[in-house]
Amino acid sequence: MQTASAEVEESSGALLSYHGIVGEIQRRPLLPNELEESRTYLVQRLVDRFGNGSYTLGTRNLIYAPMGDRWMFVPKWELLCTELNHLGRRSAIIQIVMDPDTREVTHEVRGDAGGFGEARDQNVEAIPKVWKHGDVEGQVRTTDRKAIEGGVQRTLTSGNRLLVGTFYAAERLLEVKGVFFEVDPALSEALAKAQ
Repeated sequence: MQTASAEVEESSGALLSYHGIVGEIQRRPLLPNELEESRTYLVQRLVDRFGNGSYTLGTRNLIYAPMGDRWMFVPKWELLCTELNHLGRRSAIIQIVMDPDTREVTHEVRGDAGGFGEARDQNVEAIPKVWKHGDVEGQVRTTDRKAIEGGVQRTLTSGNRLLVGTFYAAERLLEVKGVFFEVDPALSEALAKAQ
């Protein structure tokens, strides 16, 4: 087993643990030891599977995916990272999806810099579908938009939901990295500052 010596740059915001689906989500911030343990586990998994290298990591806690005849958020941990070559250029995109309770890795894929094919359709482009499907249709509005680190950060609200995501457009690939919160309006200001 290789040691987790990958050169890592974290690009996500606060890491939260979720249980349930939209409308039934309970928010529980990970404790410091859980945060470090989960990060270490995911990085080790990355190194074991794909080898040491230079990576930019982004984590998402909820994956918007088709479940039967409807779309819903499912509580998963996702590691989405960009693999860089020796020149510092994007060489591949790697995605690892893990069940937060059992830590079973349910999905691993390494795709070229052009995208994931089917996986890209389901996951990388999933966030815009939040705006089109289900009970959030027509309710989501942009409350903030600013350029950061080569991408565009958008803060979206729908009811009492606050979605904070960073959208990166590079060549033909759209990367979406963000953190999603089920919030009470009183927490919005604090969460905005945390981003």
